[in-house]
Amino acid sequence: MILSFSGLDGCGKSSIIEAITERVNNKHSQINVKCIWTRVGYTPFINFLKDCLRKSKLKSVPSPGRSRQRTNTLNKKPVRFLWISISLLELIYIFSIKLRFRSNKDLILLDRQIDDSIIDLSILFGEDIQRSWYVKVLLYVLKVTSVNYYKIGIEIDLPTSDYRCSIKYEPFPDLPEEKIIRHKYYEKALSSNAFSLILNGIDPIENSLEKVMDGALRDFN
Repeated sequence: MILSFSGLDGCGKSSIIEAITERVNNKHSQINVKCIWTRVGYTPFINFLKDCLRKSKLKSVPSPGRSRQRTNTLNKKPVRFLWISISLLELIYIFSIKLRFRSNKDLILLDRQIDDSIIDLSILFGEDIQRSWYVKVLLYVLKVTSVNYYKIGIEIDLPTSDYRCSIKYEPFPDLPEEKIIRHKYYEKALSSNAFSLILNGIDPIENSLEKVMDGALRDFN
């Protein structure tokens, strides 16, 4: 079985995933629980490719993290085409093959899912990027071939998200304007029945855990 968790930074995705993992491991030691984090452009093969290019000392390859060089490099059409194409192809492999194989024997908990990566693309390149022919084709293939998974959305308001992010480490923090865009996407998804289960990020983790265990994971109780 596969569950995915989506929500703003600070909504409690990691804490809920850890609580589910502990509960299932304690009750069902024979079941392997795997947490998989996915973000377009930061998947294993892409990270390996970027590391190789940086080790080659090519001056055109930007250092990790935000920078003007990174923005300028990604704005070059050939680079953008390659970056997006390879990134989406790896997501197709992950969601269509890797997860399908693993879900036969493991309980998979996804920290972020396909829709989150689509939001990432829109934030990074603007909403028009989804109208590009190659992006449309790859996203279509990704959605059609993807393994099915149970979608869980976590609601949280912007001030609470900002506060929580200020007191903990976030490896890929959104800029304020980016978080507003992401929040609008999630609000739309939450109100359009895009999720099978909606949790309140303000609730105690134990409450959210019980909702998941009584719903999607009732067979594991």
